[in-house]
Amino acid sequence: MATLAQFFDRWNGRAQAAAPPVQPQNDRSRYRLRAFPNQEVYLFVKPFDNSRAGRQVDPVAKRTCWRAIATSVAIAIFLVGTLVPQVSNLLAGYKLQSLRSAQQRLEAERGALEFKENSILTNENLQKIADEHSFLDPSLPQRSVYLDDKQSGAVAQVTPAPSQIDSRP
Repeated sequence: MATLAQFFDRWNGRAQAAAPPVQPQNDRSRYRLRAFPNQEVYLFVKPFDNSRAGRQVDPVAKRTCWRAIATSVAIAIFLVGTLVPQVSNLLAGYKLQSLRSAQQRLEAERGALEFKENSILTNENLQKIADEHSFLDPSLPQRSVYLDDKQSGAVAQVTPAPSQIDSRP
C-alpha cells in the first residue's frame, strides 16, 4: 500500500520530502548485531523437588478400569459360549470319521479271519489235527463222526433207552 501512495503522490504533484542524508557509520557499528526482543527480561526458574509428592487417587478412574475389565470378561465369555458348539461339532465330525474308518478296517480284518477260519475248519484239516494230537481213541471203529448241518434247524434229542422206561415206578 505504501508503494501505491507514493505512486499517487507523483500524480498529485506532491514532491517527496528529501530523504535525510545517510551518515557514514564506523566499521564496528556496521557489524554489530541488533538486540533481541525482550532481551532485558530475566526469568528466574526455581528448582522443584517432587520426590515426596504422590499422585492423587481418582475414584472415577478405578471404577472405570473395573468396568472395562468386567466388560472384556463378559465379551470373552459370550464369544467362547457362541464358539464352543461349533468347535464341538467339528471335533465330533472328526471323531465320527475316525470311527467309520476304524469300523471299515475291523470289518476287513473280520472277513480275513473268517476266511482263514473256514479254510482251517475243513473236515480234512480237522482229521489231520486229530491224528497229530491223538484226540480220538484209536480203539473205536469209526474214528470221525460228522454231525449234521446246524443251519437245517434240526435239534438233537435224547431219547431214553427202553429198559429205563419200564423200570419206572
